[in-house]
Amino acid sequence: MIHRPISDELLAEAKDQLPKRSCLPRGAVVAAAFAGAYRCLEELPMAFRRLVPTLIALLSLAHAAGARNALADRPSPGPGTARIQVTATVPPRASITVLHQEKFLNVTPEDVSRGYVIAPAVSRIEVRENSPRGYLLVFEESGVPESPVERVLVRGLGAEIEVGPGGGFVPRPHARGPVSAELSYRFSLSRDARPGTYPWPLSVSVRPL
Repeated sequence: MIHRPISDELLAEAKDQLPKRSCLPRGAVVAAAFAGAYRCLEELPMAFRRLVPTLIALLSLAHAAGARNALADRPSPGPGTARIQVTATVPPRASITVLHQEKFLNVTPEDVSRGYVIAPAVSRIEVRENSPRGYLLVFEESGVPESPVERVLVRGLGAEIEVGPGGGFVPRPHARGPVSAELSYRFSLSRDARPGTYPWPLSVSVRPL
């Protein structure tokens, strides 16, 4: 059997083949496919009845395409539609871990004579922080009674930091992941300093910006 493309001419030809007493009006094949008037289809010639499944499939595809276009053309939500946007703010934090720190400062007679003590690589620290603005590395005196130290120069951070009786700090940039540093010190002694062993006179902490 040769199938011809379904066209208006083919539908007209099939319509002409309907008996005059048929109960089907013009376009009855389409209506019968969706309304279930199969008793009327029995009056159609066999060749035309074989086209009915193809017509039903084409009409179903057209209906599905129309539904998709209707959804695509649906207007966007109007002013009465509420939208909720959720945001989370992470507070800036910074922490320091002292990996190594001498517990005592030894002052010899020679140190007293020259007026200072050199303590190389006696502190090792690790800083973790999440502030895009960075953090402050803060140095403060530990409040040792009768401390012989008058001021301190901290080395190992790119530039020397001077810490006096009121303490000192240095701003540091933000970095991803932990940052380690090894610190050295030059302790300037007071005029009345005496030789001896003293508790470590300096503490270090961090503050996020």
